[in-house]
Amino acid sequence: MNIVPPVVGVTPGPEWADDINSILETQVAPHTHTGSPDGSQLTQAALNINGTLTLNNNILSAAKSVAFATQVSEPVAVQQLYSLGGNLWWTPAAGSAVQLTAGSTINISGFGGISGLPNGTAAASYDPTGFFSWKKSTNNYAGMKAGKLYVFNEATSAPVFSSVIQQTNTLVADNTINLGTANLTLPSSLPAATGSLLISPSGVITASAPNAVNVNIANSVWTTGGAQVVLTSYVPTGRRVLFTITNIPGSAGYIRCANTSAFSDTFVEGQLTLDIGGTIISTLKYREIFSYATTALVYIQPALTFVWTPTNAQVGNSVTIELTGTDISNLGARTMNFQDMRLQITDL
Repeated sequence: MNIVPPVVGVTPGPEWADDINSILETQVAPHTHTGSPDGSQLTQAALNINGTLTLNNNILSAAKSVAFATQVSEPVAVQQLYSLGGNLWWTPAAGSAVQLTAGSTINISGFGGISGLPNGTAAASYDPTGFFSWKKSTNNYAGMKAGKLYVFNEATSAPVFSSVIQQTNTLVADNTINLGTANLTLPSSLPAATGSLLISPSGVITASAPNAVNVNIANSVWTTGGAQVVLTSYVPTGRRVLFTITNIPGSAGYIRCANTSAFSDTFVEGQLTLDIGGTIISTLKYREIFSYATTALVYIQPALTFVWTPTNAQVGNSVTIELTGTDISNLGARTMNFQDMRLQITDL
């Protein structure tokens, strides 16, 4: 400040007083501590701020950073930026305070965004191929909870509504669709061969390959009263089934009848009955005219073909297939039997 004070013991009394007054009025009173010649600038150590500091509507500039003291409650005043609970908040002039950060991330939920992003490697992104991706980590896609989902086409022109997916038609598991009143469970894997889909009353859909079963009929014997032969057990898939009784490939295949009485120019008449699960589904009558002496043999080659549709109760459950052969000619006691014949079962 370039102050030249009076010298003690040298400057006379009246002049001393005049010098002191002049220094106070012209050099001390007007100086602003803004630096030479207006006094030295004050450092932060010279300040003891113990109340609200106002900048008189001026800008705080050239600040390297601003360190906030964490508040324990929301300030009453408005238009304030502060730290609360370790997060940065802003109190607007009207309305509720706005949380700007959430831990070490931007509080996107406050801007209509997605809370929790980024969380580790979680991300929501859009790629140039036209897909939004939702991931909970780098290589793991995240699930999505929503109400109705309205689906539109991907045309670049005006979008066209396609469909809506809502609570009554939602996926509740990897292969289960909720229909509102029941679940529809799809097959968990593909069948080994082309087959059909069956749905149970509980909504479980299973894939099954068509059955193709060949059952050789044992060389069996029946008499005039008839005899029943259990051929096999069969599990219908829900498809229509073709039953065919024919000869075993490579053999003649026949029903043989042995007479015990002498007849001439007469006939043998028999009947084949196919029974599935206790229900007769087909009956075939046959007749063969012959003229042989006593104990002669008659060889008959009947063909039985029938298409059967299982009931809902029979689908997926084992049923017993039985064949009955009966001599109905009533021309005397005789013995009849199958020889080298086969039942073919084929799903259509």
